[in-house]
Amino acid sequence: MASTLIQQTLVLERPMPYLTVGVKHSGENLSHIIFNLTIRMLHPQPLISSSVEYLHFGCNLPKQSLVLEDPRLLKEVGDLGSATRPYLLKLIKLKINYPTFMHLTYFGANSWLLELGQQKILIDPWLVDSLVFGNLPWFFKGDKPAALDSLPEQIDLILLSQGLEDHAHKPTLQQLDKTIPVVASISATQVVEQLGYTQVTSLPPGETFILGNQIEIRAMVGAPLGPLQVENSYLLKQLDNGTSLYYEPHGYPPDELKNYAPVDVVISPVLNLELPLLGPIIQGNTTALQLAQLAQPQVFLPTAAGGDVQYAGILNSLLRTSGSVEELRSQLAKQNLSTQVIEPPPGERQQMLGVRC
Repeated sequence: MASTLIQQTLVLERPMPYLTVGVKHSGENLSHIIFNLTIRMLHPQPLISSSVEYLHFGCNLPKQSLVLEDPRLLKEVGDLGSATRPYLLKLIKLKINYPTFMHLTYFGANSWLLELGQQKILIDPWLVDSLVFGNLPWFFKGDKPAALDSLPEQIDLILLSQGLEDHAHKPTLQQLDKTIPVVASISATQVVEQLGYTQVTSLPPGETFILGNQIEIRAMVGAPLGPLQVENSYLLKQLDNGTSLYYEPHGYPPDELKNYAPVDVVISPVLNLELPLLGPIIQGNTTALQLAQLAQPQVFLPTAAGGDVQYAGILNSLLRTSGSVEELRSQLAKQNLSTQVIEPPPGERQQMLGVRC
């Protein structure tokens, strides 16, 4: 996107709490834009330069002028409180950083394609064949439309949160290119290594992985599976601008997530799936509001129970569901949280950030 200066010389006739800078840019109606400006004072104190950053957040940014209402900007170029004559300022450099356009494609259940920066990351993919636990279709079986052919030609990373079949789906992983790098929980690492993947990073909670010098992937504590095994959740951050996404598919947000707030996008369940006597195996309805309070996201995307999926088997007949998207929206409103809960249609590429107003 191009940007040019309309006026380069600014005259302040009297002390004011703002500057009006003439700018022509192509970012009209974007949700947020960062302007980096270098200003030089020509009179009465020549050759004093200062660089400032101004963040516009909100809709309907005018294309022809920019009002900088940050008093820190004027403090940088001189104390105008005692001004008795005009100040002459020259804007000698303008750089506009347009927002990152994060895209996500939902394939149902826990399967997502994240496009962030220049990287394409496939998350917990189930894209072909049935989902069966323990090779026992009578116990549990899931079916949904195949989506393998809809993937882009290049996948830069496969990200696996758990080693169970609904996260590390062997029929799908067998058909993907085994030279694709994989970042996985400890249990999922065992699955992909047995399948012959050649670039596997086991990432315990607390450790990070850098993808393509662009994306930081931080493993965090996820769902407990038994008394001794804890799976992963992930916080992904684009390094050059801080755009971030948090993913956890069972409803177990870690308290440490508050240290990284605000997170731009959260993917986590909003429903509880419970078994009689055993309790919830997914507890999104219980913890989704807590997650939103910790992460303070712009967007909350439900996972685990969505998509065009048909389930059968004894286990499915015993599962009980509670909660809904509307219930979470109501809870957010009562807490005065502005987080949007969005249910993306399966198979459609959706723009999540940098959304036009």
